[in-house]
Amino acid sequence: MGRVALVALLACALLAAPASAKTIRYLVSPDPAYTVDNQTGIVKVTYNGCVTAGATQVINFTLDADAGKGATAELKVIKEEGQDPSTTITPNPVTLDDGPNNLPVRLQFTLPSPNNGVTTFRFKLDPENGVGLGEGPGVMVRIPCILAAPAGVSADTPGAPGQPGGGAGGSADLATPTAGQFPSVLAARRQGDAVCVATPRRMRVRAGRTTRVRVSVATNGQSIAGSSVRVTGPGFVKVKKTNALGEVVFNVRPRRGGEIVIQSDVCFGADRVRVRPARVKRRVSPSFTG
Repeated sequence: MGRVALVALLACALLAAPASAKTIRYLVSPDPAYTVDNQTGIVKVTYNGCVTAGATQVINFTLDADAGKGATAELKVIKEEGQDPSTTITPNPVTLDDGPNNLPVRLQFTLPSPNNGVTTFRFKLDPENGVGLGEGPGVMVRIPCILAAPAGVSADTPGAPGQPGGGAGGSADLATPTAGQFPSVLAARRQGDAVCVATPRRMRVRAGRTTRVRVSVATNGQSIAGSSVRVTGPGFVKVKKTNALGEVVFNVRPRRGGEIVIQSDVCFGADRVRVRPARVKRRVSPSFTG
């Protein structure tokens, strides 16, 4: 009888535990600077731009933590990449109410060098022990693009992702994609196609005529806003930054036949478009009868 009673008590405890336990649910408010996916359990925040290596970066966003019951919790970083990254939340620890809690989150970090991969930070709130509140899946912040700092830019100045400094210069000696700078056109030809640049497949450009050239920039599956794009052709050089969708449009009018070279500071190489020679107007000689 004692064993039966013990088994019954354990069964009741196991059935009752899920009913009484609460788990924090996370949401991040949308913002033009990043893309948010709140539908997959863990919240995925992907930035639409690049950050600069060696510079302190600061990311601010609003976190909605639905606790389900009151508790005190601290921020816990469970994954971080880079050189001396740190995360702060104000205030920390926080007092969670039974229901939605709007929390301002400040993520500050420094990445040591440019790379072609995705940098990821993951964190969650860690409730105090014994309150019956689970951590939940938390929040993942993804940064798809890290560029080398251009010459003359201080690495100690905090910056916002997607807004690197630097001019639109060119150099054949760049060792890695660099914010706001490009290798020379000749160097770009030798490096092959630009993996981050996309242009329309069917585009006919003729000398003496104006053509709209639409360029899209993306890396690691993410469109890159604020990236610099340079278009060099017969008789012109133009530089613009991509919009929030990672796109930019150029109106070009080549002076002669040749080639247009399209580059971005997000990757090396270039896309190339043939420029057809201008049409030659044939003079029609008048005919006389009589």
